[in-house]
Amino acid sequence: KAELLPDLGKKPEAMRITASISLLLRRLLAGEESNPELFSEFVSGLKFLEQAEDSGDYTGIEAIIVLRLLSHLGYIGGGKVSEKLVASPLDRELVFEAKKQRTEILSEINRALRESQL
Repeated sequence: KAELLPDLGKKPEAMRITASISLLLRRLLAGEESNPELFSEFVSGLKFLEQAEDSGDYTGIEAIIVLRLLSHLGYIGGGKVSEKLVASPLDRELVFEAKKQRTEILSEINRALRESQL
């Protein structure tokens, strides 16, 4: 809902990330029932994205959001890379960590999507 994220539309790259994650969720959730917990996780991530002051953090935030959503849906779990990023509070330190581990995170995300045949 736009009123939940009033400033997100003012950041074109943040909007691109939001659209990309939304399309992924659309593929993953085709035919699924409503999932308030997943929606809450998604909105929380977008609020953090909206509040990010440094656009250089966007890639780390995007990776964390996707990783958390995939974990919530059961596509990812127990990996060394994902465990901390999924369980820890979303803050700048975690984003910094995600940016350092971006290659490993993307590999884990891509593996999960390949295995799910999406």
